[in-house]
Amino acid sequence: MLSEKELATVTNRLQVPLIVQDILSDCLEFTDDVRLALHEELSDDQPDSALLSIALAAQKIANTAMGNAAIMKLIDMESNRIIAEYASIWLKNMQEKTLDDNMVFETLVHIPEDLESLAELLDVACIAFKLEESEAADLCEILAVQARAQALIAETYLETLDLNTEDPLEMHQGFDQVLADQETQSNYNDNVIQFPTGNRVN
Repeated sequence: MLSEKELATVTNRLQVPLIVQDILSDCLEFTDDVRLALHEELSDDQPDSALLSIALAAQKIANTAMGNAAIMKLIDMESNRIIAEYASIWLKNMQEKTLDDNMVFETLVHIPEDLESLAELLDVACIAFKLEESEAADLCEILAVQARAQALIAETYLETLDLNTEDPLEMHQGFDQVLADQETQSNYNDNVIQFPTGNRVN
């Protein structure tokens, strides 16, 4: 479980949750430029970073509107689960600490489904907020769109691995090789899943 200080470190590094918080608290005007910046920031992230960023941002939306809809409680619960499962690995990787290969891979394979799960909940929240003509509707829509895009990217890379191997080290090495090959191409630019490899984070 992350301490408040560690959670603040993750949130500050990812930026998008802070932008969402500023919009919700009326400290930042939600202009077209800000909308574009949110899309660009999330699309530039690797899928693991994007998942955490979206979960933290969704949590802030849910906490702001907790009394307005039951869906907010579901989003808060799902966001809390994702943060609990991914944030400590992400933070250790950022700090270049040793990671357990088995734990990392077992977490990694769930990124696409966790992104899809968040996207579905955010879709429902978007409908609820549109009835209230709230800016939160646009925020939920942006997060849902980017969650689905990142899920496709994560799934594409995972499909290139031999998930049937019984050797976790072999899976890890295979993943490293996929990333090494992909980094010489420009299909997805820097938008690759990187937290199991060499402690690189975006």
